[in-house]
Amino acid sequence: MNMDIESRLQYLIRNFRNSRKTILISVFAAALIAILIFIGGSYFFLLTYFEELHQSYYGAILRDVSSFQSSLIGRDTYRDDMRNLARTIQKYRGVNHVWFTDRYGKLIYHTDDAVLGEYRARRLPSEYYESIEQSWEFEAGYPLMYRVVLRNRLTIRVSLPLYISGRENHDFILGLDVRRFLFIPYDIRYMVLFSAAYFLLSFLLLFLPVFFLIRWRFREAESQARMIVGQGASPFGVQPSAPGPPTATSAPAPVQPATAAVQPVEAAEAPGAQEAPGAPAPERKPQAPPAPKAMSEEIESDKMFINFLKQKRSLFSEQDVETDFLQAHNYALHSKGAEGSYLLYQGVGDRHLLGCFSAASGKPPEIYDVIVEIAETIRSSLQAGVTVGELLKSYNSYSRKHKRSFEISLALIDEANRSVEYSCSGVETAFYLKGGEDSLKELRLENPKLGSLPSKEFGQRLSSADINLSKNDLFSLPAHNAASVKIGDAFLDALVRYELVSQRKLAASEIGSNVVKRFESLELAVKNSLPQTGFIIIKFL
Repeated sequence: MNMDIESRLQYLIRNFRNSRKTILISVFAAALIAILIFIGGSYFFLLTYFEELHQSYYGAILRDVSSFQSSLIGRDTYRDDMRNLARTIQKYRGVNHVWFTDRYGKLIYHTDDAVLGEYRARRLPSEYYESIEQSWEFEAGYPLMYRVVLRNRLTIRVSLPLYISGRENHDFILGLDVRRFLFIPYDIRYMVLFSAAYFLLSFLLLFLPVFFLIRWRFREAESQARMIVGQGASPFGVQPSAPGPPTATSAPAPVQPATAAVQPVEAAEAPGAQEAPGAPAPERKPQAPPAPKAMSEEIESDKMFINFLKQKRSLFSEQDVETDFLQAHNYALHSKGAEGSYLLYQGVGDRHLLGCFSAASGKPPEIYDVIVEIAETIRSSLQAGVTVGELLKSYNSYSRKHKRSFEISLALIDEANRSVEYSCSGVETAFYLKGGEDSLKELRLENPKLGSLPSKEFGQRLSSADINLSKNDLFSLPAHNAASVKIGDAFLDALVRYELVSQRKLAASEIGSNVVKRFESLELAVKNSLPQTGFIIIKFL
């Protein structure tokens, strides 16, 4: 495909994706605000309704006592009667405590033993005064319940005067400490769980349909954009011909038989074949090769390349490892081609293999299969108990058997033994930063290259390193091409070094994200020109 048209297509599709993100974020924010307003309004009206309902409920309890006070409480046995009545009322749902005082506020009985023991025959503390010292109002011959909201906002105190002697002044005061919202649990965790479930259900019903609708519509628009741009360029890279008479590129001429080139005289004697005197003889142009075959090969090559890109993003995706003693993050910065260094991850049980390999250069489509085969070989080799040295020995045998040379660096994390083992083929460099120090240190191992030596000699010259670092120490394994890949105004290895030193207090994932942000800020054409690369960051906890 013509690069100018391809870049326009990518720019158009990128704008579609950015617009989709913007709209989805706006819809998400609108849905979130709408749900919060709805939940807040629902709770407000629900609690207001419940509060009025509960006020009637508790008022009915006190009114019943007021109606039968003369039979419930005797003048000579009022202490025992009040104790029995309080215990009966406390059994009602929502009633926490019941208390009685005389007209002067001195405590006669309280269902809370601690309060009763401290204030028996004494005036109750100040938080009771508002219920005791007030002017009672009446309605239809009954005294109205007096209501006070306590400091915790979930409990209210209701009180009522009692006229045992039937005189004008009241003799006693009956008070209840009750739950303000009867059907709401005291434990706030239940409210949080209910609200979270209510929010999640509302969000799913409100946002997800809009999300899928917008996603579907934008995918349709993206497909239409590809079709529209495709009218100016073939999706397989062949440019359309300008309108006009058929040419060798627009409509291939039929191939002439071999005898036509060796019988010019007979061809000239045919009727109408006489040329005008002095006219130059027409030149014979070589015929173009059959186009369908070339087109078929190009289509097949494009299909293999697209399949390789899918495999590459699947096999070499970003991965992270979280254990109780370290954080490890594997970042793969993908390219549009096959050239470069490939970062991969494989985990088996409590063992995690982080690696980087660089395949030898080659021509497509053979190089695609080689890269995928090497990756699968590395990923399938991690087993219980295996060491980095044993892995490199197996890769050396693989390299010699298949006559394929490639570089590799490995970091093996063992959670059970709380250890990290590092090794490589060839002369590769990793670096680490000790806590409290301002400069990075290099770890360089001079090992033989894969396939360069027989297995026995390769194993004898092979070395590895046990990474024993302390809390907040950092270890990085860069891609083999990190020193030659320039991202903006700095090379990748220098950029990783700078972020490790300047952002050492951050988590490993956050340090890596700063590098990735620099990569994402590049122009599309610049990113497409970079090879496959990446880096590994390990932070010890």
